[in-house]
Amino acid sequence: MPNPESLNYYISPPLQCRQSSNKHSTILVLLEARKQQQQEQQQRCLSQQNLRSEEEEGTMSSSSGSTAAATPILKEEVDIVIPTIRNLDFLGMWRPFFEGYHLIIVQDGDPSKVIKVPEGFDYELYNRNDINRVLGPRAHCISFKDSACRCFGFLLSKKKYIFTIDDDCFVSTTLCLFIGKC
Repeated sequence: MPNPESLNYYISPPLQCRQSSNKHSTILVLLEARKQQQQEQQQRCLSQQNLRSEEEEGTMSSSSGSTAAATPILKEEVDIVIPTIRNLDFLGMWRPFFEGYHLIIVQDGDPSKVIKVPEGFDYELYNRNDINRVLGPRAHCISFKDSACRCFGFLLSKKKYIFTIDDDCFVSTTLCLFIGKC
């Protein structure tokens, strides 16, 4: 049985009907009023969709001439955590999606190995030595060589949301063709 309060979303404003002496005619009046409300609701939805389409077209046409990058969604609320054992050349293909966000990169494995991060990203790079320094005697809780080091990135993040991706995840060529940026 649906929640009566949730039905208010669909029946807004309250039904107005005229008094009738016949029970069947009252039902017919109610059905007519409901049908009219549904039609009005459909018209409102269509006009809102048209407004959105016009706004999107205006945004697309105004942004097509400029070279400025779009502001990332929730930029100040999202960290991207990447556990890695290799160079991060794969980030080049993720640039259209990750540029503008803060990356927390946690190197797994040998801390003496130098990890290369492509230019243009805002990032912090940590390794096993940092895990040992920050966690001290509790560093053993983050195991080696199984991407558990991402948990250290979660611990360091001060943002509301955390997105994580492995260093062997690549952007779909279909998506690249669709957005035309890869």
